[in-house]
Amino acid sequence: MKRSRRRTPKARGADGDRGGVRRAGQYTAWAGRLLCWTLAGAMLTAAAEALLAPDVTWWRVLWPLPWCLVPVWALTWAALRIREKRLLRRAADEEPTPTWDTAA
Repeated sequence: MKRSRRRTPKARGADGDRGGVRRAGQYTAWAGRLLCWTLAGAMLTAAAEALLAPDVTWWRVLWPLPWCLVPVWALTWAALRIREKRLLRRAADEEPTPTWDTAA
């Protein structure tokens, strides 16, 4: 299956190169995937805790770990998404607006 890539306007990144929006979008997507997989792991460990009730000492440390990581990844994703939107807005403002004189 071929993955479709959406086209985003190119804005200058923090280091001055073009393509800052694309790079910010990739970081945001990875943070979102990490958040989703962490949530899935948290739900699986919670289900294992409820159904199996393991009684080993390391389990008491392991099963709440994904739940502790969820807020960290959520804040990371939110910060990256805000940055991506700011870069998109800046890129849209930098694009020249067509004039009727050049269009004709």
